[in-house]
Amino acid sequence: MKYISYLFSIIIVVFWGCKTPQIATLPTAPSLPESFDSNQDTASNISQLPWKTFFPDTSLCQLIDTALIYNPDLLIANQKIQITGVYLQMAKGALLPSLTFDVNASGTHYGKYTMDGVGNYDTNLSDNITDNQKINEQFSPNYWLGFNSSWEADLWGKLRNKKKAELSKYLASSEGKNLVQTILISQVAGLYYTLQGLDKEKNILEQNEVLQQTALDNVKALMDGGRATQLAIQQFQGQLLNTQASQTTIDQKIKATENQLNTLIGTFGKKIDRDTTFLQNEKMQQINIGFPSELLQNRPDIKSALYSLESAKANVKSAKAAFLPSFKIDAFAAFNAFNGTFLFNGKSIAYSLAGGLSAPIFLKNQLKANFNIATAEQQTAFYEFQKSTLNAYQEVATSFNNLETNKKIMSQKSQEVKALQDGVISANDLYFGGYAGYLEIISAQKSMLQAQLELVNKQKDIMLSIVDIYRSVGGGWK
Repeated sequence: MKYISYLFSIIIVVFWGCKTPQIATLPTAPSLPESFDSNQDTASNISQLPWKTFFPDTSLCQLIDTALIYNPDLLIANQKIQITGVYLQMAKGALLPSLTFDVNASGTHYGKYTMDGVGNYDTNLSDNITDNQKINEQFSPNYWLGFNSSWEADLWGKLRNKKKAELSKYLASSEGKNLVQTILISQVAGLYYTLQGLDKEKNILEQNEVLQQTALDNVKALMDGGRATQLAIQQFQGQLLNTQASQTTIDQKIKATENQLNTLIGTFGKKIDRDTTFLQNEKMQQINIGFPSELLQNRPDIKSALYSLESAKANVKSAKAAFLPSFKIDAFAAFNAFNGTFLFNGKSIAYSLAGGLSAPIFLKNQLKANFNIATAEQQTAFYEFQKSTLNAYQEVATSFNNLETNKKIMSQKSQEVKALQDGVISANDLYFGGYAGYLEIISAQKSMLQAQLELVNKQKDIMLSIVDIYRSVGGGWK
């Protein structure tokens, strides 16, 4: 009865140690709206287009191709995939038995008053052994050559969930690489269109420089005839110098932008070839952004966050399973002898097979800490997923609104430029006809130049908005 009480107490302690915590229930994420605030929703949106189809400019495509090969961030992302792949293989291997081949040799001198020393002395006196079986009492060697194996039976899914967690991490890192690629493509395209815009601005400044030089020459001719003053010449000359200074500033911006682009494509000081007319491409401005629900399938950051959440969930399950008993099998088969002469004798073969059940009792605080950490990481992963979803929707909605707004402004700016160009012609006619002063010509030319530059900037902003929409809906990784 006394032994039964002891056994019952042991069972209670074991079950108390194996008590598992409850897995917290995650909150429900808000549902995405059914559509964006636009009239462009369609199931066939631009995220499905490969980037080489979406960007028909061959010069831009060559730059993107180079960036996808040499960009450091993308190369780093590829290495991170390799690292997570190795961790996945390690997690898979944990489900399989381990097998090692070991060769050991040792020697021991046992004291006269040790258990082994007394045992060896007594054994040598036995009539049941041969001379070959007698042990050297002064120095006892031991030779071991064979295989060791160990296997933990995954009774509760601890190892399977670890494998699932690593698989999800691997998939998350793959989507992370896709995210780096989409951002990289949008950055390369954005800088390319910025260069086109700067080229166009420089061209406008050069055209205005010619007009202003002509106006200055005409005023000088009028002064020679007594119809203009030195002040008029100084004003026209000041306007011309300002335009020339603006060209120098544009050259500086072009060089800085080219350097940025070279950094992205992994080159040093390369001259960036570009099409000078593509900025006004009308075809790219007709885009469809799809439905919000498609962001879940197309956005790499959302997919990566979702895989990270799945990984965190699996880690919580694995941490919970660690509270339960584990069953382990150990085995070995080897040649084992205390006399090297007989090591490879068939009678020196030894083997063992043992199984054991291990239940955690005094590891509870450590297991609780691991479980609480895994639970907190799961909550964090959930909020990261929720955050990426919210950001994705807002980015698409904002980018599309920017596109529509910029298109309206560009239309208005086009009309403004046309009106101001006519105004410059009228101001010149009136001035040389004696009905207007030189300040009116300067003011008209200044207003026209400003409007032309603003129009180019709006054309550039439209292209940048299109690039941003393509990235925000998940395009660029296919």
